[in-house]
Amino acid sequence: MPRSKKLSDRMRAESRTQILSAARRLFADNGYFKCRVSDIAQAADMSQGNVYWYFTSKEEVLKAVLAVGFEAVERVLEETSLQTGSGLQQLTDLTDKYIYHRSSLLYIP
Repeated sequence: MPRSKKLSDRMRAESRTQILSAARRLFADNGYFKCRVSDIAQAADMSQGNVYWYFTSKEEVLKAVLAVGFEAVERVLEETSLQTGSGLQQLTDLTDKYIYHRSSLLYIP
């Protein structure tokens, strides 16, 4: 019996997330230039061809990793701007969220 579209979409999203998580960790640990697509594939527990199914190059993987990071920063800034309280309290909250998100963006399981 063939997979449903919903299941296939979920599996594709999970594979893409695995690739990005592996790449994020490797880029953070080893640097972009010391990382190969084959390293990303191995860390994501999939074939190199599967990585290329989702991304045309290592540069495209990096762009996607950065896009996820920038989206998270945007959310933090937006949440902070909507808060009430003194400027000092908003700055403190922003700093706390930045530190939390920075560490979680580098090491997403």
